[in-house]
Amino acid sequence: MLLAATDQNIGSVYLWGVAMALQLYSELFQELDLPDGFIPVSGLALGYADITELKVKELKMSITTKRII
Repeated sequence: MLLAATDQNIGSVYLWGVAMALQLYSELFQELDLPDGFIPVSGLALGYADITELKVKELKMSITTKRII
């Protein structure tokens, strides 16, 4: 779904904290009118970005590894 949203120029973000929030705040679970027995594991937010052009900064990282055989 995230890739399909991007293809339609819709911004998206995967939300891991939703499951914990719903466990901690039962009123939020009730507000969403989720069926009994439903256990969400994550959430998804979709929308149109406020910024039309993002400047991408190249990540320059070097990792030194040593292999022990």
